[in-house]
Amino acid sequence: MMTRQPSTGMTRLKYLSIVPALLMALVLFSFTSSDAPELFEAKSSTAHTMISADLDSPLFPGCEKVASAEQKMCTATKLNAYMIEYLVYPKSLAKEGLEGKVVAKFIVSSEGKVKDATIVNSLHPDADLAVLNLVISMNEKLGKWTPATKEGKNVDAVMHLPVMFKLDEE
Repeated sequence: MMTRQPSTGMTRLKYLSIVPALLMALVLFSFTSSDAPELFEAKSSTAHTMISADLDSPLFPGCEKVASAEQKMCTATKLNAYMIEYLVYPKSLAKEGLEGKVVAKFIVSSEGKVKDATIVNSLHPDADLAVLNLVISMNEKLGKWTPATKEGKNVDAVMHLPVMFKLDEE
């Protein structure tokens, strides 16, 4: 009869490598889904309205140099890479065996700065804090986004960022 040995650090790391792939898929599907109004909203000085077809979405730093047809994919890809590099997975989630999704809402201002980050779908206070820290650190680590535009003018755009927390399976 075989006995089961405890998982090594490498085994855990192998399972955790699945998390970035899941995050990438989640972000890509979020940005390319047909229900775009759930992802982006434009905020004018007088009203909060959904983004219409004549509004160009904000672009992640560096994506303004990409062909316009590929800019949304570039934004999704670079945002995913940023999450993989800077998201700190809370140890308390693993301890408690919690998995799930946190959704952050933030504004890319007409000046290209990230502001007003909040959590709209909470999982656990530590997970929420990790996601808020990730979003808030964008200004320092990345610099300015290319703001959304409407009729040639820069406008604020509300964005939703879903982040999945998934434990490795043993």
